[in-house]
This record gives sequence, structure tokens and C-alpha cells, in this order.
Amino acid sequence: MIILSFFLFTSLWIHSNEFLVDYISSSDRNDNEEILKILRELDFNTSIECAKALGSRTDKYVEDIIIGYLDTRVLKEKLYEKEHILRVILEYMFFSAGTDDDTRFVVLLNKAGVLFLCERLGKFSNSELKSKIILLSGYLRKEDISEYLILESDYLLKELKSNGGYFEKGIISEAVSFMRVSIGTGDPILFEQCLTIFEKARDRKFIKKTKTLIKKANEVFNK
Repeated sequence: MIILSFFLFTSLWIHSNEFLVDYISSSDRNDNEEILKILRELDFNTSIECAKALGSRTDKYVEDIIIGYLDTRVLKEKLYEKEHILRVILEYMFFSAGTDDDTRFVVLLNKAGVLFLCERLGKFSNSELKSKIILLSGYLRKEDISEYLILESDYLLKELKSNGGYFEKGIISEAVSFMRVSIGTGDPILFEQCLTIFEKARDRKFIKKTKTLIKKANEVFNK
């Protein structure tokens, strides 16, 4: 009887999760408030599956989910898990959109949500998440993102200073994303920050990934 009850419970749990995934995949913005509640209440693994499902739906408007999910009271509960789930949402909703133009469309559709993430960039500890936020910011106007990129450059310089010219392993992708987006803005102030970071860095992996980028940018900015 106990074994039967266990299998019955397991079956119901699996089917319940499948229902949630199907529901989210076929949802639209009118369901966002309910989806936000679901993401807040589910266990970590189920939340990941639901976050992936969110990216497969036709309606790509999710900025209210992003903003609502970053409610301070909720985020403090399990910071690592919350940031990881948010990273999955960004990966599947924005970066799996298709072409570069498709990603741009989704970013502009959710501009307020992306800017909300940029404003809080310094509060996140997950470098992979920060890297994705920086890359998404690159689809917005220079005027909208410059101040956040300047703050990020200050953070990266402090990291280099604290670690003798090296980045911790997880921060390299974040730093490379910063360099690409900052140089891509065409802002000479941001380029100077990138140049300073590059000159102070002793990290071979970082230098290898940004050397060509800096060289090409130098040619453009010093014409």
C-alpha cells in the first residue's frame, strides 16, 4: 500500500510538472502574473524547466516577470538559485530567439526589464548572469547603458587590482562581454576604460580573448 501510494504520488508530481511546462509554453502576456507566482513557489529543478518553457512561447513579452521576480524579499531567500533561474530565463527567452535581429526585437520589446537588470548589475554575484545582461544591453542605445557600463568597468578594475592583474575564472566571460559591448557603443570614454582594463590585465585567457578586439578598436578610435 505504501509502495502504491509512493508511485501514485510520483506519477501525479510528474504529470503536474508536465502540465506546468505545457501551460507556460502555450501562455501569453496575460498569464505573466500567474507564471510569476509559479516561479516563486516551485522547487529549484521545476523552476528551471518552467524557465526554459517560457522561452519557447510565441509571446516574448516578459519584462513584468523579470521585474517582479527580482523583488528584494524573494531574492534574498536563495540568492544563488534565483540568479541561476533568471539566467535560464534570459538564455531561453532572449539568446535562443533565433537570429541577431530576433534577439534585438525581444530586447526592445522588454526594454524596461533589460534596463531594470542593468540598474542592478552590481548587486548580482552570478558572473554568467551578469555576462548575459551586459550582452543584452548592447542592443540598447548608448545613452541608455553608458552609466551602467562605467560602473561595471570600475568593478572589473577593482577585481584586477585585488587579484594582481587576474580575474577569477568565472569573471572572464563577464569581462569579455563588457569589452565587446563597451567598444561596440563607439563611446571614447568606455573605450579608454577598456584600454585601461586590458593594459592592467595579466590574465592570459582574458588577453587572448580581447587582444584582437582592442587592436581593431584602437585603429578606429585613433584614426
